[in-house]
Amino acid sequence: MPGPVDLRSAMVDRPGVVLRALFDGPFAAIDFDEVAATRIRAAATRGPLVYVLRTVSYIEYLYFNYALRRHGLPLARYANGGLRTLLLWPVFVGLGLVLAAWRRARGATLETEEAALVRTVEAGEAALLFLRPSHRLVREAAAAAHLRGRFFEDLIGVQRRRGDERPVQLIPMTLMWGHRAVRSGARGPVDALFGEPEVPGRLRAFLQFLRHYRTSEVKVAEAVDLAAFLRDGETRSDEATARALRFEVSGRIERERRVILGPPVKGVARMRLDVLRSRRLREVIDELAARPGASRAKVERRAERLIREIAANPRAWTFAWARRVLAAVFSRMYEGIDLAEADLERLREASRRGPLVLLPSHKSHVDYLVLSYLFYVRGLAPPYVAAGANLSFFPLGFLFRRTGAFFLRRSFKGDGLYWAVFSSYVRRLLRDRFNIEFFIEGGRSRTGKVLAPKTGLLGMVCDAVLDGEARTAQAVPISISYERLVEGRSYAVELAGGAKKKEGLGSLLKARRVLAKRYGRIEVAVGEPFGLADALAECGATGGADEVARRLAVKKLGHRITYLIAQATPLSPSAFVAAACLARSTRGISRRELDLRVEWLARAARAAGAGFSTAAVGAADDGGADDAPGGIDRALELFGAEGHLAVRGDGDEALVLIADERRPQLEYYKNTAIHALGDLSIVARAILAAGPGADGARVRELAQVASRLLKQELIYRPGSRFDAAFDATLGQLMAAGFV
Repeated sequence: MPGPVDLRSAMVDRPGVVLRALFDGPFAAIDFDEVAATRIRAAATRGPLVYVLRTVSYIEYLYFNYALRRHGLPLARYANGGLRTLLLWPVFVGLGLVLAAWRRARGATLETEEAALVRTVEAGEAALLFLRPSHRLVREAAAAAHLRGRFFEDLIGVQRRRGDERPVQLIPMTLMWGHRAVRSGARGPVDALFGEPEVPGRLRAFLQFLRHYRTSEVKVAEAVDLAAFLRDGETRSDEATARALRFEVSGRIERERRVILGPPVKGVARMRLDVLRSRRLREVIDELAARPGASRAKVERRAERLIREIAANPRAWTFAWARRVLAAVFSRMYEGIDLAEADLERLREASRRGPLVLLPSHKSHVDYLVLSYLFYVRGLAPPYVAAGANLSFFPLGFLFRRTGAFFLRRSFKGDGLYWAVFSSYVRRLLRDRFNIEFFIEGGRSRTGKVLAPKTGLLGMVCDAVLDGEARTAQAVPISISYERLVEGRSYAVELAGGAKKKEGLGSLLKARRVLAKRYGRIEVAVGEPFGLADALAECGATGGADEVARRLAVKKLGHRITYLIAQATPLSPSAFVAAACLARSTRGISRRELDLRVEWLARAARAAGAGFSTAAVGAADDGGADDAPGGIDRALELFGAEGHLAVRGDGDEALVLIADERRPQLEYYKNTAIHALGDLSIVARAILAAGPGADGARVRELAQVASRLLKQELIYRPGSRFDAAFDATLGQLMAAGFV
């Protein structure tokens, strides 16, 4: 139990009636996950805790009182900011008031804020510090008085007296009220009166709590070990160290907030102005304006028109509306969208390091929606998405632009101004630390394979990294897989020589046909994120590299990314069933043979290091024969609903029939597994071509010829040598008993 002085702001051990109503009601709905609790618990074993929050908020202080108490974590026995919890103590309220009155009557001087902090921490108790005052129209100076003290200097003094024994642990925390996809940088009249959403006054803070407590969550950053921090800055004065400490703690809080909210969004007019002022764009404008017959005013007007054509204009209301619409559409079309919690945490950790450059596979128009939707509903800042200019038609273009889409033409060839405006816009987004998303394959894959990289937009991003404008950018290869593809039938028509249909209002009106069908599950798998600056250095390009070295590095990096996308692609039962059916030239295959083929393909893919979709895990399990038919049945059901095949009979004697005209559609699903089985196929074909009794050298020669012919069709491991890949694949076939 804290002493009388601490009672002024100490968190309450045993809540009274008011607190119990909050604790048992709204506070229980706020997400404080076990990861955050574990992080605080681990820090508490190392030394006394000092929790740190951004802005003075009584409602947040009461919430953390509840959350820390619920998880059995140390309660703060002191808080700055002028907060008082005396009246919330059910037993000691009278005693506290009487004692305070008695001390005032005797002329006793209560402890200063700084002295109370020092005494609390030196006693090994937890404390809490607010970094900034809440918004107030009046008495702003008085409100800030509780935060002007030398709190961090005093903590440094405490730590120096303690030495390295049980160092003070500063715990940066933030409570995210609701989920906002757009973090506005503008300040309106309401903000002037009641405070901005991130620095609210008391009324706005209370209203935010009432409105958003069901969708709020807590983020706890890594603790700052004060002893280690002092060792890293031994040459600084205590005053300079205190400033650095405050900056470090506030920076960790901001990183956690940025993961969810992203940076503040500038108004569209401000963004256009920033782009038009960029040095590289001004140089291009100067060059074009100097040409005969040109004028600066004319070139600048065209540059402004181009930025209007390109730029996104995100709006909070559009995200909120789109979330509801997409939730309804996705639930009608799909059984679910899978994103593993480990992949989500991988994205969060990469986002703490820098802006994300999301590089998903591209198989469907649905790809444009999936990541933005997932990021929004799973608590990550939605990306700005590079979309083809063919999707800017009304009304979708209007809505896409307001959910973060920016539009690019198919080709920049011969238009230096367009290239300069577009690249300057991309640089501005990365410099402001916004996440961006684009498809490195360019267009949609109509074959199911991961396509060779198109490096135009990647080159712009890499130039921004090499020129120091986006040094912390993190590349994230992502696979988006569909059990059944919406565009499957149109792809088959196009591959057979049919004309590609242009997107427009007509295709939008036909969406009701799509909504009437079910397409299984969507699976999103995230490859390991990596820093672009380090990756470019490994590819031979640094900030001073010439144009040739940069282009070569970007090309190498593009192949590395497509390989990582392929490796991240989880194999589904649809891929195995399609491959097994197409392996026979006849129209039918027995269910018994189909099961055996799928089982072997799954084992071979697992040996090659492939990942598996949720539905395919059973089929890929060596010991899970009982589970394998479940995945096969699911694929047969999906293919049957689309008319690709039919099943006649029951049990092992059933016959699976494939219509000749539907084989191209099945080829698409087979190709989604080709990255895992391509090496096996090349070596197996070489063995068959060499004939019985052929020596290893002949097989190796034929396999090398085939691998060279297919280098534009298959994705090989970057930097791998043919001989090593051949020997490993041949060993796999020998282990399986085929050779």
